[in-house]
Amino acid sequence: MPKQVADLDVVRPQPTVADMLQAVIEKGVTSENVAAVGEIVKLFERQEERKAEREFTSAFVKLQAEMRAVKATKPVPNNDGTIRYTFAPFEEIMKEIGPKLEAHGFTVTFSTDFAEGRLIKSCTLSHSAGHSKTNKFAVRIGSGPPKATETQADGAASTYAKRFALCD
Repeated sequence: MPKQVADLDVVRPQPTVADMLQAVIEKGVTSENVAAVGEIVKLFERQEERKAEREFTSAFVKLQAEMRAVKATKPVPNNDGTIRYTFAPFEEIMKEIGPKLEAHGFTVTFSTDFAEGRLIKSCTLSHSAGHSKTNKFAVRIGSGPPKATETQADGAASTYAKRFALCD
């Protein structure tokens, strides 16, 4: 077989964004190609973001497959001492999901804002690959549990919003 035909059968890999950037750097960044360098860097960043998002999604699917319902065990009494309802405290939720989050490369962080008389908790789920998602939950600050001080009512509202931002 002639050499020219054999060369046509060779599949050469497409250059990666990193290869393109390296080639420009090796030739030297000039005023003529600086815009191209900027576009190559943006392309590389978009590819990395997409890769991180795919890794996040893949890990999240595996995480959800392991999750089970957290039981509502903490009673909330009425003024007469009867049980009004039960709920799962934040600490119990984290006790259940924390190790699973960690095993799949996730962590959660929280921040607080106030707007229009509401406390807003933001829960950010971050993955080790670099992608994250944030969920917000807003609550009115009420009187809190029976016989609660204003500070305790604020804390109850904050904890409530935190639990729901996480669970949503």
